[in-house]
Amino acid sequence: MGHRALEVADIFRDHGPAWREANRGHVSLGQLKVMSAIERCRTAGLGGHVMRCENDACAYTAIAYNSCRDRHCPKCQGAMARQWLAARAAELLPVTYFHVVFTLPTPIGDIAHQNKAVIYDLLFRASAETMLMIAADPKHLGASIGITAVLHTWGSAMTHHPHVHMIVPGGGISLDRSQWIIKRPFVEHVLAELGLDREEVSQVCAKPTRDDSPSALIPLRQDTSETKRWYLTSIRTLVTGLAILSAGAVSAKFFQQQSVIGELDTQLATTGAKAREVRAHIDRLERKQSSIVRIRTAKYATPGLNDLLEWTTTLLPSHSWLSEFQLSQPDDKMGEQQINISGFSEGAASLVGLFDASPYFNDATLTSPISLDPVEARERFSMQMRVRKPRSEKSSTP
Repeated sequence: MGHRALEVADIFRDHGPAWREANRGHVSLGQLKVMSAIERCRTAGLGGHVMRCENDACAYTAIAYNSCRDRHCPKCQGAMARQWLAARAAELLPVTYFHVVFTLPTPIGDIAHQNKAVIYDLLFRASAETMLMIAADPKHLGASIGITAVLHTWGSAMTHHPHVHMIVPGGGISLDRSQWIIKRPFVEHVLAELGLDREEVSQVCAKPTRDDSPSALIPLRQDTSETKRWYLTSIRTLVTGLAILSAGAVSAKFFQQQSVIGELDTQLATTGAKAREVRAHIDRLERKQSSIVRIRTAKYATPGLNDLLEWTTTLLPSHSWLSEFQLSQPDDKMGEQQINISGFSEGAASLVGLFDASPYFNDATLTSPISLDPVEARERFSMQMRVRKPRSEKSSTP
């Protein structure tokens, strides 16, 4: 039994996770969606339907999973691609075909970023008119031809590179719409095989391939002076058109740059104004912060009764409270304030160290033994301590 052919979906399922992890940050969301669609195509992940034979004796059952229908999926677009190729093959003529590519210059290609419809329309028009003009030249074919053109906007390096691919037949309808003309080198090759010289034959009429099709007329002689004059006129027209297109591209690029410069100037002015507003706001905040610091420093330098009471109650542990608070002012100006407090606590013995370690008080001592109060079910304490002076005041004290 032969092995199943390897598919793109198999590669994505086996190596897709590792590749996505190795290229994290470099793969677009659109590309990730395409990979996910191809991996899940015709699998249980997209659901499906069950087909069962109605004959109970057979009862053959088959499961068909749904397709992703993504335009990048080679399996889903295979049928559509074959239909498109068949339609194009039906249009083919019994002549030689040529592959021609027209590319935009880089300055004009940059303009296409913002003016796709206009630039791509000009590209199609210029390339088609060029091919029609060259084909109508009797020196080349002397006929009106048909063209199949396809636009590509990206190159093989995945960079912006607008260009048109053309499939051009080596034959066409004569300019007077009466004969079918094919490429002369093919006829000249046939004449050479027949031993005939081109100068001996003025034209060849090929046998029609169908009863209702016109005969193929291949002219082999032309008026060289008329051809040269017509050719020079065509070249001048082409050069003039390209010059006008290039000038328009340069002008558009110049005005685009001027517009960008104007926008940058406006953004710089706006950014400068915002920066000044932010600087002013920062200055206000700094002044406010400085004022707050000064107020707190002054409050700490000369604390009042409420401040001392707030500090004391803040330092007390939970399940502790005061029953007495007394503030004694020093006799001299250089002395320290003294506080006498009484109250109840679950751990009265630890209060001395707690107050000594605080930035507000020092020299905390118990003024009476700790006793257990039967009513409050807490330890009763009485202690005194001194209010710390700010460091600036202590440093100035002799």
